Amino acid sequence: MYSTFQEGGGGDYMTSGVEIENTGIVAHHHTMKEIQQLSVTPLKVFERTVLKIENPDDGDFIWTFKNPKTDEYSPSDKMSVNATASKLRDGIKGYYKAVKGDIYVVRYQMDEDGNNCTVSNKPVKTNIYEITMRKLITDVSCKNSIISKFGSSATITAYLPGEDVRYPLSSPPLSGKFKVKCLNSAGQLSISSEISYNYSPYWVAMRISESCFGLYNKIEGLKCPQDDGYSTYY
Repeated sequence: MYSTFQEGGGGDYMTSGVEIENTGIVAHHHTMKEIQQLSVTPLKVFERTVLKIENPDDGDFIWTFKNPKTDEYSPSDKMSVNATASKLRDGIKGYYKAVKGDIYVVRYQMDEDGNNCTVSNKPVKTNIYEITMRKLITDVSCKNSIISKFGSSATITAYLPGEDVRYPLSSPPLSGKFKVKCLNSAGQLSISSEISYNYSPYWVAMRISESCFGLYNKIEGLKCPQDDGYSTYY
């Protein structure tokens, strides 16, 4: 016995029934179930900032960011010029979470020839940190920044998003609505009502079911295994 009920402020219903599983009977409705996949995938280019530290030593620095909306400056924690990727993220994540959202950081350690030290096994000449936003945004996360050094002679340069093709701005977040065209075996064409980009699978199926010929209460919306929880833009 199988039954479902969902309260969503509209289109509520309760069904129950018995389903017999038998794939050996020709034309049995469980011999084969048709599966159609509907996906909405935007262009995903996440904003990236790069911090380059040449000749790192035992000193520290503070990275101060300018909020693009308020024009106010917000300093990071004091950080080592040899900070790991996780330590740098810990030092600056407060600013990013306050203005836009979460980030991830990757560090590359390069030798004097520009080769990765994990391959060359030579001393570190430059630390390069790539700071990438974990979601799509409509503008830019930082308008300007200032580096303040403490007991360090290292050269520290910040490359903000959009200053170079290697450090892109974010592509626009997904938005808007769409409709689904349904063509049945009799050649009848019907069109669903508008479906918002962020509807759950249940409501996508409901909009199609209530508008397309012969599909009422016959389809089920399921989250695809490859769905990455795009509501958070990760």
